[in-house]
Amino acid sequence: MQIILDIITCVLLAMIPAAFNYFFDYCVGHPMSDEISTKAILFRYSYFLAKRALPEEKYKQLVAGFAPLLNNDDPDKRKDGKDQLKKAVMISGRKHFFYEQAIGMCPFCTNFWVCQACSLLFYFTIPLAFINPLFYFIMIPIFSHTYLRKL
Repeated sequence: MQIILDIITCVLLAMIPAAFNYFFDYCVGHPMSDEISTKAILFRYSYFLAKRALPEEKYKQLVAGFAPLLNNDDPDKRKDGKDQLKKAVMISGRKHFFYEQAIGMCPFCTNFWVCQACSLLFYFTIPLAFINPLFYFIMIPIFSHTYLRKL
């Protein structure tokens, strides 16, 4: 019976990093999806990383392409132009991501590292009776990734 409780504990603890990563992906504006949100709370973070990853020549081409909208006299068209430019920078910049995926741009890549940090915390705080506590480092990322796929 105790071994079943240990497994259920690991399964339930795996929901914590999955929920955090789902929320964090929402906060940064879903940078790796087709529906990028420029109104997200932490969109500046994802935009900063995408702009930094984008080659300078490509960024200048994007700005030149949106110049008529960015220099328009109508403030609504200027705002639309800025939003379209930000989305274009995100789409173009994410092709050049390398380590940026693991620091917040890809929810699944970030999930692995958040799971490892949570597993380390659980290892020292939540005892397991019949399963070796080192299984936290194996089971929690697997279960958490499964939850994140379903969300």
